[in-house]
Amino acid sequence: MFKKSLIAAAGAIAILSLVIVGCSSDDQPKKTSVVNQVIDEIADSIVDNVIDAQFTSTPVKFEEYTEGRFGQIGDVLVADSVAYAVFDGGFIIYDLADGTYNAIASDEKLNAVSMHKNQIFVGGNNLFVVKDGALATTGHHFELPIMALESFDGRLMIGTGQGLYSMSETEYKLVRENIPVSAMAADETGLWVGTDGCGLFRMEGDDFKKRYLLRDTSIFDDINCLDYNRGFLYAGTDDALYIHDGGSWATWTVENGLPSNTIRDIDASGWVVYIATDAGVTGYFDNNLYPARTLENKIVNVIQRFEDNVIAGTDREGLLMKSGGFLKTLVEPGDLADEIVEAVEPEVIDEADAIEEVVESDTAEEPDAMVEAAAGEEIIEVNEVVALDEAVESEKIIEPSTVENSETDNATESNDEGADTEANAGEVVDTFTAFEE
Repeated sequence: MFKKSLIAAAGAIAILSLVIVGCSSDDQPKKTSVVNQVIDEIADSIVDNVIDAQFTSTPVKFEEYTEGRFGQIGDVLVADSVAYAVFDGGFIIYDLADGTYNAIASDEKLNAVSMHKNQIFVGGNNLFVVKDGALATTGHHFELPIMALESFDGRLMIGTGQGLYSMSETEYKLVRENIPVSAMAADETGLWVGTDGCGLFRMEGDDFKKRYLLRDTSIFDDINCLDYNRGFLYAGTDDALYIHDGGSWATWTVENGLPSNTIRDIDASGWVVYIATDAGVTGYFDNNLYPARTLENKIVNVIQRFEDNVIAGTDREGLLMKSGGFLKTLVEPGDLADEIVEAVEPEVIDEADAIEEVVESDTAEEPDAMVEAAAGEEIIEVNEVVALDEAVESEKIIEPSTVENSETDNATESNDEGADTEANAGEVVDTFTAFEE
């Protein structure tokens, strides 16, 4: 019955969408508000009809392990119905299909996990690859740990506290030194690189440029997380969520309905964008925020979609899976059980050649007066926040609305005088200004 209701609702929204496409621009705002109202009504209906409950299957529990360490999950990857979770004391491989798992101890804190060319890579102070259910070293060691991994343009991009590296089948090299990389996200033409204290960068081919906003060049100094999908870049900081539509940025804070301004992770892989904070998880859809029930008021470090479910790596409550109104604990926080696979001397599978540094052009100094071309300021209407239980997400028929901008971001250094605009929460605030460092 539940699925039939969703299908019927999806059909209704699809018809409305087709009607809107055929309307004149004068009718567009009115019709769009009707669609928003229908979406809100569907969400409210689902919330009223779904009863919260707990799964009955028994979660994995680690015993006799340093208290709290497993709860601090740093990253999660889901591939082929298997969840890979890293934390400061090891690595978990959890089969979501049958509930079996493998727990691997580590002498070093593990911070990142990513898939590249059908292999699972894990990063700490060393770069590991998952081989036969265990971690094998690749021979690459870093004085400052790996904080982010991203598959991009046939290469594995390795973001560390000492710089950005790339690894392919034929070479391994330093791309950019002296930037503490904290997050990365690839789009159709390049790679976004967030740092801890050095700002936001854009890599396209051999170009590596810093991006900043005219009104406040420090906004992107400290990036916690990045994600990209369907033409939108999402950036999370300790102060706000920022959404870039290709031309301008929108700012979202607690004033718009976020549970916290501290954004720890973002998953933009579906129609509903999930935002993990230190005070719960929120869904973003069609310029609205929807609290994710059962994940409210939880300190969530990392969020990852799995089919119609959401995997949450928490700070204190272990590894969780949200499915509709249900919440399942996959791995409880606590101590490591006897089942743990004790760390053995890692197998070195491929010794790295000496690091080849990229010869970079002279650094261009930041201009004294940072200016940009004038951009029309447009306000994103923020509707009332209502509860959402993935009803809208499962329909997958309406793309989040975009805001037209008079300027597009071409990643160029503009010398045209522009107006410096004050930003309010939820409005388009700036277009990019870029310069090459």
